[in-house]
Amino acid sequence: MSKLCELADGVHLLPGSTNLGVVDLAGGRALAIDSGLDESAARKLLRALQESGRRLTVILSTHSHADHIGGNAFLVQRTGCRVAAPAVEASLLRAPAWEPLYLFGGAYPPAPARSKFLMAAAGPVDLVLEPGPVEFEGRSLELVPLPGHSPGQLGVLVGNVLFAADAYFDPPVLEKHGLPYFAAVQESLATLDRLESLTAGLVIPSHGRPVDDPRPSLDANRRALRQGLNHALELLAGAGEGIPTETVVASLLHRLGIRCRDLGHYLLCRAAVLAYLTHLVDTGVAAVGVGDDNVPRWEVCGR
Repeated sequence: MSKLCELADGVHLLPGSTNLGVVDLAGGRALAIDSGLDESAARKLLRALQESGRRLTVILSTHSHADHIGGNAFLVQRTGCRVAAPAVEASLLRAPAWEPLYLFGGAYPPAPARSKFLMAAAGPVDLVLEPGPVEFEGRSLELVPLPGHSPGQLGVLVGNVLFAADAYFDPPVLEKHGLPYFAAVQESLATLDRLESLTAGLVIPSHGRPVDDPRPSLDANRRALRQGLNHALELLAGAGEGIPTETVVASLLHRLGIRCRDLGHYLLCRAAVLAYLTHLVDTGVAAVGVGDDNVPRWEVCGR
């Protein structure tokens, strides 16, 4: 299926594993919100635009993860469109190898971690974006800061339609994956609160269903984050001494019933668990140290 679904006047959705937005601009031109995982997703978007008589002139990338920018390079080559991206995320669009590199601790990762799911093709960024109002070829948009899942992630508010990127996940998506990827817990919780305070008639997460009332989904994401934090704290509290990092990761994934299917999946899960540990340390609940055996260990404060 490659048909655009109209959400409001001049605002459309191309549903998929990553939902893509299309905003009409002047003169039959169009802005795409994200481009999907790969060339296949980009071709689907391009076909939908062509069949509806629209010409792609801008891609607005909400953040730098591969499943949102994987079609950029193909679309730029095929259409000559410009790419706009948040300031903090722009360097990763230009050099997507940074994503698997930071997930692998700063070392160049092995081939299994350099799949299309973690490393998109490199592409240009023509316009660096900041939160606030912006105009593209006669169309006014509002860029909403939604950090947490990714540091510089932006949502796109078009009239009363909000494309919320990966600020939250649809409850069925949470249930399917078991451990949502949020890079920073406190920022993610603040973003969920911000979304609840926004006035929007329709909210579209990148993964899941459009809703007119996101509050049940936001609550589900809060619960998932707090469940992860509670599991991490219980693991630290139940240990007689500090727990090595990889033991915390493996134990928490076991508690959640997650069986990592490959190295890339493991690295994403590991990063999410490390975000919990960071939050516990930064809020003074836990501490981390490195022993004589050169192994980092985590423990509850006051022991």
